[in-house]
Amino acid sequence: MILSIGEALIDLIPAKDMSGGELFRPVPGGSPYNTAIAMARLEVPTAFLGKVSEDMFGDRLISHLESNGVESARIIRTPNPSTLAFVSAADDGSPRYAFFNNGTADRSFTAEE
Repeated sequence: MILSIGEALIDLIPAKDMSGGELFRPVPGGSPYNTAIAMARLEVPTAFLGKVSEDMFGDRLISHLESNGVESARIIRTPNPSTLAFVSAADDGSPRYAFFNNGTADRSFTAEE
């Protein structure tokens, strides 16, 4: 089994509503999180270890892992909020990020845990 350890966050991706107005669509993400899902989709036994919020975004993060075949029993839940990463495109098309992660769940994961 491959154990992916680290961040699980919500990427807020630019989108348009039905009237053309701008909005941000929440998408589960984070490098170790995405790696776990990619491995599970390749039918490699995979688990994720990290700290995930008890908020609505944390529920979504865990649900998405499980629906993609990633074992979630090692996840530690916490009342700390989920990290949010707003994404936009720079002038050259490369991604730009604004992270909101002070006191968040994935940032509170300790070596002892």
